[in-house]
Order: sequence, then C-alpha cells, then structure tokens
Amino acid sequence: MTYSVPSQASLLAWITYGESFAGILRQVRVRRQISQQILAELSGVSRSQISNLERTDRFVDPTLSTVYKLAQALEVPPAVLLPGVGELVTPLCAGMAQEGGREEAAVLHPEHVAPFPASYVEQRRRDQRLASQWQQRREWKRPVQRQV
Repeated sequence: MTYSVPSQASLLAWITYGESFAGILRQVRVRRQISQQILAELSGVSRSQISNLERTDRFVDPTLSTVYKLAQALEVPPAVLLPGVGELVTPLCAGMAQEGGREEAAVLHPEHVAPFPASYVEQRRRDQRLASQWQQRREWKRPVQRQV
C-alpha cells in the first residue's frame, strides 16, 4: 500500500473548510444564545473541544459523530454545520461561509437559526442531566463479567 503526501493545495482546502466549520459552529451557537458550556451539556461534547472547534487559528477536523452531536444539540440539520455541502471540495470554501454560502440552499444558512428560549434551554439541560444520571446508574448495575 502506498501513501501520498498531501499537496499544499489539498492541505489549504481542508484548512479553509476547518475555518469555515469553526465560524459556522460559533455563529449557530451564538444565534441560539447559548454558551459553550450549555452546548457541551446538551451535546455531550466537552466545552474545551467546542472551544477548539470554534477557533479559527488552528486546523479543526471534527469526527462525524461530533458533528451530529452538535447538530442534535443545536437542533439544526448536520448540513448546516458543514461548509460546502452539495458543492465540490475546493480551496474556495472559506469565502463561501463568510459570504453566506450557497444561494439555492437558503434554508441551510446559519443566519436563519433562531435563539432558544431560556426555559427551553433549562428543560433540555435538566433532561440531559437526568439521562446522564440514568445512564450512569445503568452502568453501575451492569454485572461484572469474569474471565474464566
């Protein structure tokens, strides 16, 4: 099996997508009027990871499961968080997110995301804590399997 070293152009393309993802994630979170801490509680992704994903001064490359967890917590389709959905992968992605993205997919724009009502956020946080507690209790009650 042979591996090729990524070219400078392909590396640039991924970096611009990472920067675009960072900006979109932050924009949607801010439009929902929730902090990184609240998003962490709702998504199960650590606050420090969310902070790193929102930073544009470094390359970000979230896993698919992280994107889906964040999308579920923000109640947006995962495609909203992904720059260049439906487009060919090119180094021009960074400008696209800053200019508002694809014109034909206006429903997918982060600008159309409304804030969460405070009472809704609190209810979701309570539900998340209860689910987490329930999961911990389930794990505690699991019988330990011994190797024979």
